Amino acid sequence: MGSLKKIIIPELNEELAELVGVLLGDGTLTKYYFRIFGDSRYDKLYFQYLSKLINNLFGINSNLTVDKRSNNKRNTLILCLSSRTTCNFLHIEYNLPYGDKIKGHAKIPECILKDSNLIKSCIRGLIEACLGGIIIFVWYLILIILF
Repeated sequence: MGSLKKIIIPELNEELAELVGVLLGDGTLTKYYFRIFGDSRYDKLYFQYLSKLINNLFGINSNLTVDKRSNNKRNTLILCLSSRTTCNFLHIEYNLPYGDKIKGHAKIPECILKDSNLIKSCIRGLIEACLGGIIIFVWYLILIILF
């Protein structure tokens, strides 16, 4: 029988609120791991940042990989953290549903909605998760037009 990884249980702060936002946007939570999906052409730096953030929050390392299956035409970047304890913490403390977020009625947790700085961080994570590559592309176009 395998043992559970020892993790740090962080207090709610802006970094954790941002991670919750990312998970609400492009994440999948199961009982054993969570994954965050992105585009390897645009999201690599942000995913490296998220990997460090996760390590700072929970004291364990995540894995960052590019899906190299031959049918992967979307350049899928995957950040995965395998930790039953972490997933249970996120599920219980922040009501993040396992599996389908729509069927699980995922929403920003009430404890985050009570603090304006936490709300900003959570929304930043949501926007970066959902629109990160698009935002970078738009800024790139603006720079080309201006300069």
